[in-house]
Amino acid sequence: MTANLENTIISLKKNRLFPAAVQALLLVLFLSGCGAGIVGTPVNDDVSPVTAQKELPEDELLNVAIQVFDPGELPEDEEERAGLSEEIRQAEANFLPVQLKYTLQRSGYWGSVWVVPDQSETADLMISGKIEYSDGETLALAIRAVDARNVVWLDKTYKETSLRSERNSARPEKQGTFQDLFNAISNDLIKFRQSLSHNDMLAIRRLTELRYAASMSEESFERYFRQDKDGHFTIVGLPAEDDPMLA
Repeated sequence: MTANLENTIISLKKNRLFPAAVQALLLVLFLSGCGAGIVGTPVNDDVSPVTAQKELPEDELLNVAIQVFDPGELPEDEEERAGLSEEIRQAEANFLPVQLKYTLQRSGYWGSVWVVPDQSETADLMISGKIEYSDGETLALAIRAVDARNVVWLDKTYKETSLRSERNSARPEKQGTFQDLFNAISNDLIKFRQSLSHNDMLAIRRLTELRYAASMSEESFERYFRQDKDGHFTIVGLPAEDDPMLA
């Protein structure tokens, strides 16, 4: 985004002479030209994060693992590749999951949230991502979230073009350059989580335990759950609470 375009957008936001609807339309038209051709759902400016209004019971706090992102491919066009490199993209693939981790932690809706190098059997919810586009000003991230039942919560590409003020105020653990994008991802995950019943969350937590146990001793634990034709896991039995193998 050019400086003139960015200044125009900021001016529109402050101008009270234009009705809000007109300002919104103009902003959409301006932003549609930023990162043109990049596939993804545009993220609005100033996305407010959804946060828990009270401390949630421990048995409703699902643990989340975020896999280091796929760095994706650099643009083939030489002009678009200018200033980009494989090293920078790999650094982003390592750093962006950390920003998402901080965002999820601040929401208060999750248990432990950690970044992992590969798929993890110990997480109730597994998040993976791919950088579809990144040039420092525009970011497009494909995000997929799947729980221990193998139910897909989220499979969506988000796109945001940041303002200079957002880039200047970026602070690890508090405010990322693309914080609106991370807030949008977090809000979508929370929206799906809120659609679950207590029994759903209990089943997810139990399946996490059983699938992890089966990864250590398949013979002892695979009989407690099954996978249907759609790939979803369901519990068909539970080991005794004092099962020494489970311990």
